[in-house]
Amino acid sequence: MGVLALALLAGCSEPPAVEGWTPPGWDDHAGVRLAASDTDTAAALNDLGFIRMRIRNDAAGYQARYVQIAGAGEFNKRVDAMIRAPLAQLSFTPEAFPSGSGLADRGCLPGSAGWDADRVLTDPATGPANATGTAITCEVIAAFGSIVGVTMRTVTGTAGTVTADQKTTLYADVAGGTVTDAAAFWKPDAASDVWTRTVEQLRRQAGGLSSAPIAPPSDEQTALAAQALADVRERDDGTATITLPPGIASPELAGLGLDQTTAATSIEADSDLLAGWQTDAAAALENQRNTPFAGLPAWNASLPVDCSLHTCVAVTYDDGPGPYTKDLLKTLLAAQAGATFFMQGKNITGNTDIVRAVAADGHDIGSHTMTHPDLTKVGPDKDRAEVVGCADLIAGITGEPVTFFRPPYGAVNDAVLAAIGKPAILWSIDTNDWQGPGRAALIQRSVPVSKPGDIILFHDTHRDSVTAASDVMAGLQDRGFTPVTLTQLFGGKIPPGKVTRR
Repeated sequence: MGVLALALLAGCSEPPAVEGWTPPGWDDHAGVRLAASDTDTAAALNDLGFIRMRIRNDAAGYQARYVQIAGAGEFNKRVDAMIRAPLAQLSFTPEAFPSGSGLADRGCLPGSAGWDADRVLTDPATGPANATGTAITCEVIAAFGSIVGVTMRTVTGTAGTVTADQKTTLYADVAGGTVTDAAAFWKPDAASDVWTRTVEQLRRQAGGLSSAPIAPPSDEQTALAAQALADVRERDDGTATITLPPGIASPELAGLGLDQTTAATSIEADSDLLAGWQTDAAAALENQRNTPFAGLPAWNASLPVDCSLHTCVAVTYDDGPGPYTKDLLKTLLAAQAGATFFMQGKNITGNTDIVRAVAADGHDIGSHTMTHPDLTKVGPDKDRAEVVGCADLIAGITGEPVTFFRPPYGAVNDAVLAAIGKPAILWSIDTNDWQGPGRAALIQRSVPVSKPGDIILFHDTHRDSVTAASDVMAGLQDRGFTPVTLTQLFGGKIPPGKVTRR
């Protein structure tokens, strides 16, 4: 027996090694492999000229960061519907916050579409107060040809626990004015195939040796892949990263000790596979992918702002145009801040180019009379000559009617109102900048004391008022305000009579 055992052992001796041999690797299975997460996009995409928006409302448990595009009406409507949807059943009153709240940081937040959902809900940059309510964020993921792609994400939850997480990517054609939901780019079976191939890769990673077919996904599992297809990051070479959220589960993975994934899982897909998943609509868009981005239309102060949703304040400037008005326009453009200019007829002569520039940038212009008299002391005929004469002068330059005025010194009575027949715009905050208190005082007299609906008085004929404008606008935005024109403040319908605030 011992001899037999020795013989058997000798027959099972290790075969000689083959120099240079290595075990065969797994096939990439037709162009799919696990990949590192690739959900961060370049911050530079945020700086392409989008209109940067942010709303925070602690009483409603709501915060939204989003962008709009000048002239892209269909895109803006889609985004507007998304940010309003969570508010449909809520009582909502715009709120302002203390200085230092950081709300001047607006628009999309690079990387946020790929964050874990609980981070979106709890991070102060995106989430509602106490991580309870609704967080809306966005990320610009593509810009090529006349196309921009923006992923919108809505996360809801209570005390940091996520109850819903939804993504939608919109591709806007700036040249054609159309907008397409990324869901239209994928064939009906694409999501289930993405899920199946991802599970195959996870099975291999977990040490599984089986090549048996993966069981079909449940509707819940297919939805995870559909969410991933709402935020696909394609590259110029045609490949793409697709990131599925946590929660992938299958019998095959459970058999390997993995009940479900607890972190996002990314796969990299080759161009041929992507093409098989995509519809003709996607192919048409892909034709532009390697074309340089054409750019976005510039922000304009006349673009719609809903002051029942945004925390609005109207900053106004009297007595111009003057030597500093052009610099003020540059500041307002950089801040994406609307304003209203009350111009004097005597200062318009020789400055018609500035009047046109103010109008072209979309700011409001009102009459501040021809020669700045006290209208309560000159009689109705002189009142009309002063106010209407200036209004007609402005309208002749801009081509737009002037529908309101500001009485010099705030001096107005019923007789003046009857003579003019237009709203008289006064103010709720007077910075008294004519006293020359200095930039710091002007900021303190406007930024920390403002309330929603205020009308703030400055003069663009004073250098300090213009040089302080950048800090004033930034300070107001930091508190959550959106500086707007008077037309925007009142939703296009300025009330009659004497007006001091919304």
